Amino acid sequence: GLFKSPLLIVAGNEFPARTPRELVEALKARPGFYSFATSGVGTVQHLGFEMLKGQTGTFALHIPYRGAAQIVPDVISGVVRATAGMAQAKAGRLRALALMSNDKLPGAEAIAPLSSAVPGIDVAPRLFLLAPAGTPGPVLDRLGEAARAVMGAPDMAQAAALQGAVPDF
Repeated sequence: GLFKSPLLIVAGNEFPARTPRELVEALKARPGFYSFATSGVGTVQHLGFEMLKGQTGTFALHIPYRGAAQIVPDVISGVVRATAGMAQAKAGRLRALALMSNDKLPGAEAIAPLSSAVPGIDVAPRLFLLAPAGTPGPVLDRLGEAARAVMGAPDMAQAAALQGAVPDF
C-alpha cells in the first residue's frame, strides 16, 4: 500500500458520548434511536460502521448521501447524529469520538481508536500501486524502488497529512 486514510467518527456536540466506549454504550442504550451518515451505500465508511454494529450487537440507522457535501451541515444541525470527518471537529462544530483505525492521524493524535472499545476493528481506505499479473520481476523491483523513494520524501508525508492520509508502505 501507499497511503492509508484513517477515518474519524464525529457527532454533533450534543451527542452524549465523548469516547469510543461511551459511543458503544450510547448505541446499546438506545437501539435504533441514533443514525449515522455516509457518502453512500457500500462505502468504506458505511461498511466500517456496519462492522462496528455487528461486533457490538448495536443498531443505528444508516443514512446514505450522494456525496459528502451535505453530511456535515446535517450532523451539525442534528438531522443526523454521526458521520466520519475531521475539519469541523477541529473547528469545534462537531465532536470527534473515535478513529476507526489504529493509526494516528496527524492533527488528531489525542483521539482514541475505536479498537480501544471494540478489539480488532481497523477500518481505513487504502491506496495501492498495482501492476498487471506477469509483470517481470526487475520491472516490479524498479517500481517498488521508485515508490519507496517518492513515499519517503518529507514533503510527501506532509501532503498526505493535509489530505487526512498516512504513508502505508
